[in-house]
This record gives sequence, structure tokens and C-alpha cells, in this order.
Amino acid sequence: MGRAGYVASERVEGTLEDRRGTFVIQHSGLADGTGQSSHGNIVPASGTGELVDISGHAKEVQQEVLTLVYSL
Repeated sequence: MGRAGYVASERVEGTLEDRRGTFVIQHSGLADGTGQSSHGNIVPASGTGELVDISGHAKEVQQEVLTLVYSL
């Protein structure tokens, strides 16, 4: 694996705790040789529908998998 970095925004559509809507996660990551890491945040006020009040962050707990930690 080489060295690299990225920044991305992802629009997520779905259902959390029986609430439907969308929100945006802005995240970034770094790779340096054999290691990599990613982290991000739910963009404030990006929630729609029943997820309008969502807040939180995302972290990489498994390679290439962002885990969402949120509150509604």
C-alpha cells in the first residue's frame, strides 16, 4: 500500500431507529505504508425527514468500514 490521503462527502439515505431520512457525512483518511485510518463527522443541519436532528461522527474500526456513532 502506498501513501495517500483523501477527503470525501457522502449523502446517506436510509432508516435509523425506525426513522427515515438523509444526512451527509464528511470524512477523510490517510494511508502510510501498511497502516490507514479514516474518521469523519455528520455535517451539522444536513439531516432531512425524520433524521433532521441527527448528529455524530464516523470512525474506521475495521479496514474500509466506517462505523457511525450518532444521536437523534
